[in-house]
Amino acid sequence: MGDHHYHSAMGSTKFDIERFSGENDFSLWRIKMKVLFIHQGVEDAQAGERKLPATWTNKEKKNVMNKNNSLIILSLGDEVLKEFVGETTLGGVWLKLEGLYMTKSLTNKLYLKKRLHQLKIEEGTSIRKHVSLFMKAILDLKSIDVEVKEEDQSIMLLYSLPPSYENLVDTDVWKRDSYS
Repeated sequence: MGDHHYHSAMGSTKFDIERFSGENDFSLWRIKMKVLFIHQGVEDAQAGERKLPATWTNKEKKNVMNKNNSLIILSLGDEVLKEFVGETTLGGVWLKLEGLYMTKSLTNKLYLKKRLHQLKIEEGTSIRKHVSLFMKAILDLKSIDVEVKEEDQSIMLLYSLPPSYENLVDTDVWKRDSYS
């Protein structure tokens, strides 16, 4: 199962993209897939066959759509792939993936915002691990089109630190206030 290897036609480039199993992070997998689509020259297929350049022949359009669809199918773990039996169109597979794993519902937005605002580090926890969790929360929000300004991210991250970092928090906020 594990990683799926893509070798470039140029020969030297190799990608290791973990198959999406439903358990790993969909928003990060989706970013990697979009980069893979660009690298393979099939990113235009995401918008659907009708949106491809009118100057392309039907055969060219079909080839791009098939290649894009193949990349998606080959990048899914068996358990997730079972959910797509009978889905034959690229749009169907990609839209269903987003619908299942990147819900844009109000409930999901509220949950993700609450998770970010309540994120606190426990004393003794690695700062690196905490920042990683924080950035995952930011990415999860971004994946459902919720942008958090960099300045707000900085403040939220500082206030998620434990009491032992209080001097750092006070100093940084004071500096911000004095320059405003």
